[in-house]
Amino acid sequence: MQKIDRALIEQREQELAKARADLQEAFVGIVDVIDELIDGIRVWYLMPEVLSRPRFTAAGAQRAVALQLHRPTAGARLRPSWSSRCDRCRQPA
Repeated sequence: MQKIDRALIEQREQELAKARADLQEAFVGIVDVIDELIDGIRVWYLMPEVLSRPRFTAAGAQRAVALQLHRPTAGARLRPSWSSRCDRCRQPA
């Protein structure tokens, strides 16, 4: 288990708060967008060592992209009744 340096986290939290204030001052009218951005990167910036990263093989990455694009990969199963259609989206291959 990794030790968490509370002083470092507090320092980074203060840096994020300053960045939020500076951005809100510089870009008036998009406060909600700035808040969403800062909230989105908070964990990544404060404690990146506790985040796990996905580990894809080349085949896994290809499959993930194919599912997003709704295209079957070379190894995708095709149903007999839908001989040329993708298993997931039923669209023509």
